[in-house]
Amino acid sequence: MEILRDPVEQARARRNMGIIAVGLIFIVAAKPIVDFITGGALSSPPSGLESVANTFNNILTFAQWIGGALAVLAFIYNAIKFFTSD
Repeated sequence: MEILRDPVEQARARRNMGIIAVGLIFIVAAKPIVDFITGGALSSPPSGLESVANTFNNILTFAQWIGGALAVLAFIYNAIKFFTSD
């Protein structure tokens, strides 16, 4: 059985992998970006806001794990589409 290569499908998969790679960069850089925007409030919160900062950090970490896992799965799916497009 011969696998036919569809150049349009391969281009679409290549584009999707690029978009996912850029998205992964933003997922990894989310905490430093938020810390920069808030002026360091996440890494050294003002007195009285430690609980809020910890909760926000936990939510952000959870979102990073979920987003990263979904992005990796999408990247793998598109890599398979790229190599086995028919």
